[in-house]
Amino acid sequence: PRSISVEFGGEAANLLTKPIVNAAVAGVLGRFLEDEVNEISAPIVAKDRGIEVKEQSSNEKTSFATLVRIVVTGNDGRQARVAGTLGSDKAPRIVCWGDFEMDARLEGTILVLQNEDRPGVIGTVGTILGESKINVARMQVALDSKSRKAVQLWSLDSNLGENVLNLVRSAKDVQNATAVIVS
Repeated sequence: PRSISVEFGGEAANLLTKPIVNAAVAGVLGRFLEDEVNEISAPIVAKDRGIEVKEQSSNEKTSFATLVRIVVTGNDGRQARVAGTLGSDKAPRIVCWGDFEMDARLEGTILVLQNEDRPGVIGTVGTILGESKINVARMQVALDSKSRKAVQLWSLDSNLGENVLNLVRSAKDVQNATAVIVS
C-alpha cells in the first residue's frame, strides 16, 4: 500500500482514535508482510516503508450512529474500501465493502464469495454447504447492478474445510471464495 486512511464518523469521531488507527494499520500491513506487525509497531513499520497513514474525523450525521472507514490506496492508485459500525447489540458489522453496501454481522466462520450476479449461485453454494453438513447461521448478499457483480457473506456454525472451500470455488459463476474466522 501507498497510503492507509482511517476515517471516523458519528460517535466514533469522539473516541480516542489512535489505538483504532494503529490496529487498522497493523491489520492491513499484516496482509502484506511476513514479519508480525502489531498495534505498537504498525506506525513505525508504515513510516519505514514510506506508507502514509491518514486519520480523519467528522461529526457530520450519517446513516449510522458510528462509522469507521478504512481506505487503502495501492502504488497503482487503486483503492480498497471497507466501512463498519456497531449494531444496537454492539456486534461489529460491515456496512460497505468497495462498491457494495451491506449489513453483515462479523462473528465465527464466514465464507466470503465474489461472484457474477446470476440465478443459481446462492442455491449451488447452499447445496454444497448442506451436503457437507455445514449449517448456515445467516447470510448477506450485496449487489452492484452496474458491474453485475455480487458479494456474499455466509456466517457458518462450523469451520469450513479446504475441500469444501475448493468445491465452492469451482462452482459456476463464483470468482473468488475465502474463509475468514472472526474471533
